[in-house]
Amino acid sequence: MKTHKIFSDIIFETNVPLMDSEYNFIKTLDYVPYLSGSGFESDDKHILNHVELQSLKIKIINQLTIYVYNILKVDTKINFYMTGSWVNKYYSKNHAETHCHPYSYMSGVYYVDVPDNSGNICFYKRSAYLAGGSPLMYSEANSFNSTKYCIKPEKGKLLFFSSDMLHSVDLNLTDKVRYSIAFNFYIKGDLGKEPYGVSI
Repeated sequence: MKTHKIFSDIIFETNVPLMDSEYNFIKTLDYVPYLSGSGFESDDKHILNHVELQSLKIKIINQLTIYVYNILKVDTKINFYMTGSWVNKYYSKNHAETHCHPYSYMSGVYYVDVPDNSGNICFYKRSAYLAGGSPLMYSEANSFNSTKYCIKPEKGKLLFFSSDMLHSVDLNLTDKVRYSIAFNFYIKGDLGKEPYGVSI
C-alpha cells in the first residue's frame, strides 16, 4: 500500500542575518495604519530599495534564486523581480486577517523583531471540502487532512510562498512591537512555446 502526495503547496524557509544598522533604519521609517484597523505598514512600499537595506535585499533575492531555480526548477528564461516591499508593525493585540497577495507570483516575509507569542503566520488549504461539500472530522491532524498550517516566526527567518496562498497572522499577545518585512515578486521573460508563447 502507498499514498501519493501530489500538487504540493510549498513554503520555503531559510535564515538571513539582520545587521543592527538595518534594524535601526527600519524603526525610523514612517508608518500608517492598515485599512483593516489592525496594525501599521510603512508609508514607503519599496523600502528594500533604500541604500541602507540594499545588502538585505541582495540576500533575499539570492535565497529566492535558490528556491525558484534549484527547488521549483523554474526555467531560467523566466526572471523574478521585486515589485514592492514594506514593513509590518504590529502592536499588542494587532493581527492580520486572512488574505493573499494579488498582482504577484511569489511573495515572502522576513522577520525583523518578533517576540515570543507575537503572532504565528498561518496558511490555509485552498479547498477544505471534499467533493460532497461537507468538511469531515479527523482523529488527528496530518499532512493529508490538515486545512491550516502555522509557522512560528523567529528573528532572521525568511519565508517564500506562492502569492495566491491564503494566510493570516495571529494576535500579538505581548506588550512589545513586532516588525516584519513583506515583499512581492512578478515575472518577466518567455512564457510557453511557439506559436502560443508570449514574452513579458
